[in-house]
Amino acid sequence: MSDVPRQQKPISAPVIRRKIKVLVTWIGFIEYAKAYNNLQGIKSVKDQLEYMLNSYQPVLLTLQETMLTDKSSRCRLQGYTCVEVKHKIKKGGRGLLTAVRNTAGLTISEYRSNPYWMATKVSGTLTSNNKIEMMVINVHIPSSSTKKKQVTEQIATFARNYKLKHPGHIILVMGDFNMKTDAAVKYTTKIGVGLQRAKTMNSPGSRVVNGKIGNMIDHIMYSGITHRPLG
Repeated sequence: MSDVPRQQKPISAPVIRRKIKVLVTWIGFIEYAKAYNNLQGIKSVKDQLEYMLNSYQPVLLTLQETMLTDKSSRCRLQGYTCVEVKHKIKKGGRGLLTAVRNTAGLTISEYRSNPYWMATKVSGTLTSNNKIEMMVINVHIPSSSTKKKQVTEQIATFARNYKLKHPGHIILVMGDFNMKTDAAVKYTTKIGVGLQRAKTMNSPGSRVVNGKIGNMIDHIMYSGITHRPLG
């Protein structure tokens, strides 16, 4: 674990509960920690985010609502390789970012992007010399019913086609679904590629919004993983 720079203050418990969820996933025999964040603007929580990265050292990171535009400089997270979709006001979407830790021995590349979802290919070799191939779909599904239907159909079609071409690859769909847990589970079942919902540290599936308990709309779905994800 890296030392936290002096100018960074320890992140408070309310900020952790409100902004950051950390989930642990078992892939083969390797433990991958996924830090998973709905940011409302990455600049506003950059110090807290870097503190969490130093503390938990997640291998795979997905962020939504980064609010970075084409005029913004490329997002840099120390120790990570990032792929991002910028926030475009006219086209919709609020910015997405997917990253892998440089020391994990994984490579990441953009496969397909959209204002509301981004598919990235993550690959590498495990300590057992077995190759790992993952398609990570980072989503921020809009709340508008018409747009939500369009985006969910796009994601479903992409996932099905990818599974047909690469049946042995792991598929992760993670991010802000704007769906309650039951609806998200039904949706991922409907996709038909064997997706299951990962258990999280926040087992009731609720989130804290302005000091009140609200509905859980952020989820991680997976298929092709031998061990059930834990969190």
